[in-house]
Amino acid sequence: NGICKFCSIVSIIAYHFQGTLRCRLDHPIVKSDQRAALVPIYVMIIQEDFPGGREVINEAPLQSDPSQGRDQRRAQLMPLSAQYKLVAVRVRPFMENESRENGLVVRGNRVHIRSCNREFFFELSHIFDFTTTQQEVYQKLAMPLLTHALSGINVCLFAYGQTGSGKTYSIVGNREDPGVLQRFCEDFFDAVAEVKLEERSLTAAFYEIYQEKAYDLLGDVREPLRIRGGEQAYLKGLTEATVTSFAEFEKLRQRAWAKRATASTAFNRQSSRSHAVVRLIYQRSVNEKAGAEARSFAITSQIHFVDLAGSERVVHSGYSHMEETIAINVSLSALHRVISSAAEGVPCGFRDSILTRLLKECFIGNARTAMLATVSPSNDSCGETLSTLRFATHAAAVCLKPRVNVDPFLELMNNLRAENEQLKEKLATFEDVLQPTLFVRPEAPCVIELQRDPALITWQPLIKELAYSPCGNAEMIVGFTLGVEEEAVVEAYGEGVYLNGDPLMPRRAQQLNNADRIVVRDERFFIVLLDENDESNILVRHSFSSVRLEFVEHNFERVRVEVEADKKADAEREKQQLMEEIDEELKERKQELDEGYQKLSGHKGSQAKESSRLAELRTGLENLNAFRESFITNADRAVENSAFEARSSPEKEEIMHLKSEVDRVNFILRRFRKENIYDFKLKVIDRDGDSKPCVRFTDRRIKMYGDVSPTEFEAMAERLAEMNVQCTVVTEQERERMGEMLFLMCRDIPNLVKIGGGRPSTIMHTAIVNSTNEAVRRRRTTAAEFRKSLLGSRRSTISTRLLGAVKEVINEEEEESALERQFVGCVLFERTNSKERWQSTEGGGVIILLDALSQMQKSMAKLRCIDKRLIKGMPFYANINAFSLMATQIEVVMRVLSSPEAVPADADSSVSEVVVELRHFLSAFDSWLSNFEDDNSEIRALVVDNMEGMFPRIYTTLGKAAFWMDQRLHEKQLPPEVNNAYMIGLRAAVDEVSDENEDICRRFSVMPSIVAQIICFGVFEVFFQTRTSEALREACALSKETLDERLLFGVVRPMFVILRASGRFNADSMLRQLVQVLDRARNLSLPQSERLVVTLREAVHQCSSVSAPALRPLRPPTRPRLPSSLKNA
Repeated sequence: NGICKFCSIVSIIAYHFQGTLRCRLDHPIVKSDQRAALVPIYVMIIQEDFPGGREVINEAPLQSDPSQGRDQRRAQLMPLSAQYKLVAVRVRPFMENESRENGLVVRGNRVHIRSCNREFFFELSHIFDFTTTQQEVYQKLAMPLLTHALSGINVCLFAYGQTGSGKTYSIVGNREDPGVLQRFCEDFFDAVAEVKLEERSLTAAFYEIYQEKAYDLLGDVREPLRIRGGEQAYLKGLTEATVTSFAEFEKLRQRAWAKRATASTAFNRQSSRSHAVVRLIYQRSVNEKAGAEARSFAITSQIHFVDLAGSERVVHSGYSHMEETIAINVSLSALHRVISSAAEGVPCGFRDSILTRLLKECFIGNARTAMLATVSPSNDSCGETLSTLRFATHAAAVCLKPRVNVDPFLELMNNLRAENEQLKEKLATFEDVLQPTLFVRPEAPCVIELQRDPALITWQPLIKELAYSPCGNAEMIVGFTLGVEEEAVVEAYGEGVYLNGDPLMPRRAQQLNNADRIVVRDERFFIVLLDENDESNILVRHSFSSVRLEFVEHNFERVRVEVEADKKADAEREKQQLMEEIDEELKERKQELDEGYQKLSGHKGSQAKESSRLAELRTGLENLNAFRESFITNADRAVENSAFEARSSPEKEEIMHLKSEVDRVNFILRRFRKENIYDFKLKVIDRDGDSKPCVRFTDRRIKMYGDVSPTEFEAMAERLAEMNVQCTVVTEQERERMGEMLFLMCRDIPNLVKIGGGRPSTIMHTAIVNSTNEAVRRRRTTAAEFRKSLLGSRRSTISTRLLGAVKEVINEEEEESALERQFVGCVLFERTNSKERWQSTEGGGVIILLDALSQMQKSMAKLRCIDKRLIKGMPFYANINAFSLMATQIEVVMRVLSSPEAVPADADSSVSEVVVELRHFLSAFDSWLSNFEDDNSEIRALVVDNMEGMFPRIYTTLGKAAFWMDQRLHEKQLPPEVNNAYMIGLRAAVDEVSDENEDICRRFSVMPSIVAQIICFGVFEVFFQTRTSEALREACALSKETLDERLLFGVVRPMFVILRASGRFNADSMLRQLVQVLDRARNLSLPQSERLVVTLREAVHQCSSVSAPALRPLRPPTRPRLPSSLKNA
C-alpha cells in the first residue's frame, strides 16, 4: 500500500523493473520501506482483494510462473460471496455504422482491452460475448435472484453502459426474443402460483427518471411525482397495480414502455433518454406460533429491474439533445460517486440524485443486487468501454447486507427464541455445578452460597473438594474438603476468610460442623450443610442478613480499634508538626530579641523607638510561650478524646462494607504493583460535631491526598474492579493502563491536600481554639492584640493553618460587630439613594413610582436567588432591606394619591386604578415575607411570578394617570420594557380624550341647524367649541401616529381642558388660552403638524372675529337660553 504525493491515490501500487513505485497516473509513490526483495514485474494490481472482480494493467506482456497451472492461477481468485454484487459484462455485436476493428478480446472470465498503448484486462463473475443468448444471460445472472425474491429478500438487476450498447435489449428484448425481465417474471409468477391467492399479494409499478424528475408510466397525466421520506424515500402518488399473472404484468409493461422517453440521436436511432424502473412488491403471509396462539405475519420482498440511460458525450448524441445528455450524465456521475464511496467504505451522498435516493437500498443496502455492464466491441468506443469496465469493478467491491424482510414482531420473536435457547444451554451447564435452592432443595453434604435476593441462592454438592475465589478475582482463597468418614474441613489460602465471624488463619485446616458460616472478604457468604435432617430448616434459621450481621458484630470492634488507632496516630503526628513549628518560631523570636538588645546597647541615638519594638517583641514571645503551654495540654487532651464509636447496626455495616471495599481495592493495587505509589485507607473524620467515614486516596508520587465520600469511592472501586476482571494476565501494558486510570482518578478529586500541609484537622483545630482562649485569658489581653503580637515579627514562621485557626477565634468576636456595621452601611446607602431619587423627581409622584417599581423589577432575580438560598449573609440582609425601603416609598406615594386634595378632578378614575394595582402589589410582597417565615418555597415562587406579572399593568395605569395629572417625564429615560407599557397607558388616555371630543361634536350635530345651535348655546360658544373640537381631533390623530410629550401635554390636554371648561369662563380668557396652544403647536416641529397649526389658526381667527357686543355672558350647556316668543326667536 502506498500514497501518491501528487494525486493522493491510496492502496494502489505499481512495481517497475527499475524498482520504483508509481501510481495510476504515473506519479512516483512515497514509500519508507525497501522493495529490493520483490520480483520486478510490469503489473499494477487494483482492488486485488475484492472478490467480484479486479483490474490489471499491463505495459508489457504479463509474466506468470509457467510451473503454475491455469486452474491453480484461477483458484487464487476469491470466490464470489453472497454479500457482494453479482457483476457480469455483455459484449454486443458490431453495428453497421461503426468500425469493425476489435477493441477488446474475451478470454474466459477476462476482458482484455488496449488503450493508449497500454493493455488492460478485467476479471469478473460472468462475461457474455455477442454469441450469448438471452436465455443464457437470464440463467446465469437473473435466475439466482429468483430464490432470494421468493424467500423475502430484496433483489435488483440493473443494466449500465454507454448508449447503444444493448441495455434495453438485455432487459426487455423484443417480441421474438424476450429479455431478462420477462423471463424472470414468467418463472416468478409460476412459482408464486403455488401459494394460495388469499395468502399472497403482488403489485407492480413502472416509473422513469427523466431530467432529474420522476414520472409515473401508468398514470394518465404526465406530471412529475414528489419524493417523500427521509432515509426510506418513496414517490407520492405512484400507481401500484395489483397483478395475479404474467399476462397481466406483460400487458402493463407494454403500456408503460410505450410512454417511455426515447429519441433518435447521432449515435443511436432509438436511444433511451431516461432511467426506467420496474418495481414488483411481493408479500406473503406465514403463520407462526406466538405463545399459546398462532399469529399471521407478513414477509415482503421488493424486485427492481432498472434500465439506466446510456452514458454518452454531447459530440456523439448531438447538440439538439444537450439538456437531456447533461441530465443523464449528472445522474450517472452521482451513481459513480455513490458506488466508489461505498467500495472505499466512506459515507455516501445519496441526495445528489433522485436515482440514488430512490434506489439506495438496491445499490449499497438491504438487497441482493446483480449488475449487467454492456459494452461495444468496436475500437471507436474504447474509452467508454474502459470506463464501463472500471465502474463494474468498483460495483463488484460494494458489500451488501441482504436480509429477509419479515414482520418486526416475528423477527423479535425469533431473536428471543434463539436467545432463549442459548440461555437454556448456559443454564444446563450451570446446573451441572450449582443448583438454585428456589427449585431444588439442598442435599447434605453441600455448600450453600447466600445472596441478598433469596431467588439467587445456590448450592453445590460437597463430593470431594470445592474451592472458591473472591468476586472479580480468579485466585482461590478458600477450599472445602470432604474426608473419607464424611468429615468436612475448610482451609483458607489467603487473608480475609472468616469462620462463624472469627478470622481463619491461612494454611490451617479447620473441621466444620453443620450450619457453620464462612465469609470471604465480606463478598461471599457460605453455609455448610452436613446434617440430612436439617435440609429444610437451615435456610430458615440462617439468612444472608443474619450471617452478615454476625460477621459485622464479631469484627467491628477490631476495625473500630484500627480506625481509632489510625485516627490518634494522625492526630499525634499533626500535634508533633505543630509543636515543631511553634518551637522553631520561639527559637527565632528569642534570637531576634537577643539581637535587638545587643543593638540597643551599642546605639544610644534611637533608644525610644528600639525599646518600643523590643517591648512588642517581648510581649509576642511571652504570648507565644503561653500559647505553647496551653496547646500541649489541650492537644494531649484532644488526642486522648479522639475516640470513635458507631452506635447503630447500619453504621457498623456501612463501615464494615467500606473496610472490605478498601481492602479489595488495595489488593488490586498489589496485583498491578501500584501499592508503593497509590494507597486507599479508611478514615473517620469529624464534621459538624459528628464522626463520618470516608476514604483517603493518597498519591505518593505527587505527595498529595484527598478524602472522598463512600459514594464516590464505590464508583472508583467499581472501575478498578472492572479493569481487574478484564485483565486475566497482568502485563506491563496493563500496569500502565492502571497507572493512567489511578492518575486521572486522583486528578478528579476536587480538594487535594499536600501531605503534611493543609488546614488542621478537627481535633487539632479544637485544641488550637481552646489554647488561644486560655492564653488570652492568662495574658489578660484581647484576641485581636494576641494575634497581632504573634504576627508582629518580621521573620514569623508560624504555619498558615495555625494562624488560620487563631484568626477564626478573633473572627468569632468581630463577626457580630462587622455584620452590624455592614448592615448599618447598607441602610445608610439605601436612604441616601432614596433621597436623591426624591430630589431628582421634582416632586412628581408618578416618576417616584416609576423609579421604585423599575428598581424592584430589576431586583426580582435577587428575590428568586434568595428563595433558592443562593444569597446568604450580608447580601441577604441588604437586599431584603432595599426591598422593604422601596415598598415603603411606594406605600407613601400611594397614600398621597389616595387623598382627594392632591389629585385633579379629571384624574380621579385613573388614579384610583393606580392605587388598586399598587395595593395588590404590596399585598403580594407581604405574602412573600409571611411565607418566608413559614419556609414555604413553592408558594414564594408562585408569589414572585405573580409580582412579575403585575409590573406591566401598573406601568400602563401610571401612563394613563400621568396624562390626567399633567405629570411629564421630561428628560428621564425609562428601560425599554417599562417605556413600552407606559406609552400604552398614554395612548389609552388619548383614546379617552378622542371619545369625549366625539361626544361633544355629536351634541352639536343633533341640532337641526346652526340657528338652533346659536339659540341654545350662543354665537361665540358655538364657533369656539366647533373649531376647537376640530383642532382637538387633528391633535389626537397626530398623537396616535407620533407619541410626543410636548404634543400630549402642551396641545392635546390644554385644548381638552379648554373645551370642557367652555361656559364657565369669559370669552377673552378662553381665547387667550387657545392662542397659547397655537404657539405651542407652532414650536412642535413634528412631521404632519402643519395641518394641526392651520386648523388652530382658523379657530383663533373665527373666534376673534366675533365682535365684543355680540358676546354675551355664557351659560353652561346644560341650561340653554330658550326664546320667550316667536319674535325673539
